[in-house]
Amino acid sequence: MTNKFLPQALAAAREIQDISYRVRALTALAPQMTEKFLPQALAAAREIQDISYRVRVLTALAPLDPKKLFPEVLAFAREIQDVSYQVQALTALAPQVTEKFLPQALAAAREIQDVGYRVQALTALAPQITEKFLPQALAAAREIESFYYRVRVLTALAPLDPKKFLPQALAAIREIQDVSYRVQALTALAPQVTEKFLPQALACARKIKSASHQADVLTALVPLDPKNILPEALAAAREIQSAFYRAQALTALIPQDRDNILPEALAAVREIEVWDFEPYQNREDALTTLAPQVTEKFLPEALVIAREIQSVDTRMQALTALIPQFTEKFLPEALATARQIQDTSDRIEVLIEYQENILEKEYQENILEEEDLYLFPVSQKEQRELDLVHPDSQSIYLTALAMQITEKFLPEALACARKIKSVSHRADVLTALAPLDPKNILPEALATAREIESFYYRAQVLTTLAPLDPEKFLPEALAAAREIQDVSYRTEALTFIALLDPEKFLPEALAAAREIQDVGNQVQALTTLAPKLVECYPASKLTGEWQAILRSYSTNQRSDLLQVIKAITPVILALGGKEAVSATFQAIQQVCRWWR
Repeated sequence: MTNKFLPQALAAAREIQDISYRVRALTALAPQMTEKFLPQALAAAREIQDISYRVRVLTALAPLDPKKLFPEVLAFAREIQDVSYQVQALTALAPQVTEKFLPQALAAAREIQDVGYRVQALTALAPQITEKFLPQALAAAREIESFYYRVRVLTALAPLDPKKFLPQALAAIREIQDVSYRVQALTALAPQVTEKFLPQALACARKIKSASHQADVLTALVPLDPKNILPEALAAAREIQSAFYRAQALTALIPQDRDNILPEALAAVREIEVWDFEPYQNREDALTTLAPQVTEKFLPEALVIAREIQSVDTRMQALTALIPQFTEKFLPEALATARQIQDTSDRIEVLIEYQENILEKEYQENILEEEDLYLFPVSQKEQRELDLVHPDSQSIYLTALAMQITEKFLPEALACARKIKSVSHRADVLTALAPLDPKNILPEALATAREIESFYYRAQVLTTLAPLDPEKFLPEALAAAREIQDVSYRTEALTFIALLDPEKFLPEALAAAREIQDVGNQVQALTTLAPKLVECYPASKLTGEWQAILRSYSTNQRSDLLQVIKAITPVILALGGKEAVSATFQAIQQVCRWWR
């Protein structure tokens, strides 16, 4: 937005009665604000009675003049009664805090009674804390009684002075009674641990009795000293009784020694009971997590594990997770695994995933077998929910592979299409295939389209085919569109046709749009047509159309008129330039004042 429109935009925002919308408008304008208009913006913020809303606007404006605005924003933030909004304000302000205002910001955070929110505010401020204020930050952490929350603050502060904060964080961790919280604290602290404090961190980890929890902490510490810690982490992982959690622990360690740990992880996955359907504790979830680590050497074993999964849906999940690891060598085995899926639709889902992920032409042909050639039109995703057992449901899968089909497989694709009983579905398939061989497929596609009883769908298919042979398809598409009884659908069809040949069909599409009773549908049509009006009509004719549209809406509700004005803004811009758009905006503002 240019400076020229800022005063008007600010004035419009200040006049919005609904406080939440006014705040949204003002905060959206803040990044556009310049020093010249800052006083007006500040006045708009200060007249907001609700403190939390006022702080939101002032926080958005603060970067424009931090020295002047930060004390005011911070003062208001401390007055907010709702602690959640107060913390939101302090967190938003945190990145802007300079050393000068750190004492006030720290004091505001320390005043928060709820320990969870206090920790949230302190950790947000941590990156801004300078050496001078480390003692205050440390005091803020020490006064937190909960060891778990204290560790969270100390962990955030640790990068600032590891020697000072790490010992205290480790000491606090030792005092945490709940083992899961202790593990969370140790794993969060692990990246900050230096060589000097590694023995203390390891001592904390070794005191954890649960093998699973101990493995989690040791895994987080391994990068600090792989040679010495990895054997211990592996030993802890191997002691985990649950095959699922053991697999998870071993999977996390694979990057440290892939060739030796990956076989153990796969063995653990295979131990998971296939009938165990506990959420996030089953074989397919473990295999899906492990999949990115699987190398060519171990892919056959991973495929065997996937085959053994009884549930079709979960087997599909595991197979699709392994797809990126496939190589030409293992494609036949991968395809064999997929083709074991009995349900046709489920099998095709997996095969389409294969097709989309395996792009090398030399072995792409292995997928394109006649029994597998079902395609999925991306434009009709909602049809996924249709009963896939029905013979006509094959059309649901058209076009996902259509662009990849080579001349060799086109006859098979056409054979599949011709078996589809539903005329409209068969037309969709032929339309998707037509660009591959227009000369031979277009006549058949046209004949099929003519059989579609619904004028709307017939017009839709013919319009899609029209770019391949406009002279043949556009007249029939137009005839079908004119027969559509529902005016909104008729306009939609005519609009698509008009976009293909604006000079010839634009007037009819525009006339149809004017007949639509539903404002939302009419606005949608006008929004699509407006740029074409500008492109095709001379100024004199464009002016007449603009006047006719406004005249037809002059007696409607004001909200309807505003929607139409927005839709035809390209016309206003073409006729009068930016000045006309600005004048229209000012006129709307003036009328808004009258409406009050």
